Amino acid sequence: MQLGDDVILVGKESDDQKAQITHFIARVKVKINNTYYSFGNIFEIQPRQVMYIGSLSKEGDSGSWVIRENKNTGVADELCGVLIAGDGTKRSLCCFIEDVLAELKNLASSTFSVY
Repeated sequence: MQLGDDVILVGKESDDQKAQITHFIARVKVKINNTYYSFGNIFEIQPRQVMYIGSLSKEGDSGSWVIRENKNTGVADELCGVLIAGDGTKRSLCCFIEDVLAELKNLASSTFSVY
């Protein structure tokens, strides 16, 4: 993945949102329900076009898939992340899918695949 890659956020509450990878972040603190959590190795997405109303992601979208579009075909065909937080406007934070699957494997002592 690279900065500027086009992605689709498939949100439970916000439906399909066209976005773009704007930052890779080594470590960030996120406040969720008045508790701070530290996350590492994440990426930020923002809308591809200016949003005058609404937000990229909404409460209830956490865990939604982020799918990268193929630059040659324009088809969203590569699961690349999972949404973990949004700022209520135009920025959302995502975990890399490789990290999510690796953590599932560690917790369950089993290998997980996406079907």
